[in-house]
Amino acid sequence: MLSDPANCIIFLASKDFEPEGVLAKKEYWYRFPYEDVKFSEDLKRIIAEQKCPENGLKLDLPPVNTLIPKNFDILPESLQLS
Repeated sequence: MLSDPANCIIFLASKDFEPEGVLAKKEYWYRFPYEDVKFSEDLKRIIAEQKCPENGLKLDLPPVNTLIPKNFDILPESLQLS
């Protein structure tokens, strides 16, 4: 299975979590509040049953980057640029 919820971690940050007491645990060094919650059985089922729809698009490489230099020769000192 491509997306196994047993091997997944999701980090969620929101202003809704800012008031004190909303999140029960505090990180040891930096003391930021956090909570760890296991996925519900419904969410695991939804993740496991997802199918990617066929949309006709194919996976492809990005276009060639023309800005990468190709010539790294050192110019002679006598060359004067005007």
